[in-house]
Amino acid sequence: MSYDAQPFLVLSTEETSNPESRIKRTEFRIKPSKICIKLENGHNGEYRDNTFTFKPTGNRGRLSMNIQDIQLRAVPTINHGRWHLSIHLSGKGILQENTTALNPLNARDRRRIEQQTEAYLASLITKGFKQSQCVGSDVYMTYEVFERSYPHECQRARAHWATVYPNIHLSVHPQIQLMHSGASNS
Repeated sequence: MSYDAQPFLVLSTEETSNPESRIKRTEFRIKPSKICIKLENGHNGEYRDNTFTFKPTGNRGRLSMNIQDIQLRAVPTINHGRWHLSIHLSGKGILQENTTALNPLNARDRRRIEQQTEAYLASLITKGFKQSQCVGSDVYMTYEVFERSYPHECQRARAHWATVYPNIHLSVHPQIQLMHSGASNS
């Protein structure tokens, strides 16, 4: 089985206001050593845009952040019969648009922008994982991630994976560093 050919759950779909542009969708794919986030542009299979637009908590307006150099590491653990998957995500952010009152040149606001981006990405990944657990579909290939670290436990759980998978606890630990302040409304 080729891990590159296996798509993950589509977490969000947005259509740009430009009628010429195509629908963009976020996809997750797993490779034997790490999880990668890719944003597919249209139907041509090119991966080039990792821009996330969101409304930060407690602020009016929106932030559009382009995440570059994304690195993810999946760390599975089984402790006293409890299965846990920890996702460590890091990347560099380029603020493409800021319609909030947050000033990216101010150190305190800059850290708030980074924290808001981290929280948004964590919620996006967690939401997709929980959705896959609700429908009982291991689209994240979690079994394979655990199998690499715990082959004997996975072999025993294989027959009843449908009851194990919905009970796996997920924690997401993002770390985004704002590298460029981008455009602002101020």
